[in-house]
Amino acid sequence: MWIGFNFFTSLLPGNVGIALGSVGSMEVETEMVVDIKITDVSTGNIIIAETVGASVKQSGSFTIGGIRQAQASADPFADVQRVVAARIAEALVTARIPVKVIAVQKDGALILNYENVDARGRFHLEGVRG
Repeated sequence: MWIGFNFFTSLLPGNVGIALGSVGSMEVETEMVVDIKITDVSTGNIIIAETVGASVKQSGSFTIGGIRQAQASADPFADVQRVVAARIAEALVTARIPVKVIAVQKDGALILNYENVDARGRFHLEGVRG
């Protein structure tokens, strides 16, 4: 049996914009960060302890002179929750079933046992030539 702890460390919108004379651009993003910790109750071993986060574009606008074009998400908080939930699921699965190299192509590209895993900064690969 496992027990999990989730702590929301951030759920907020942020603005990014630029203006130059009568030309301007503005984006609003919603960011969510969750700290997760899963522990095996029978052994006390920590299965995973990781910070997972994402940001999604909530709205954006572009202005030239007096003409403005804008777009907005209907529910940005639900959008960012879906992205973070998928990343939490990926973190849990890869904690129990590690990412492995299953083949190396002729051009040196590595084929992993997961199709869409986000490996940036999470894994250290060492190669041995036979």
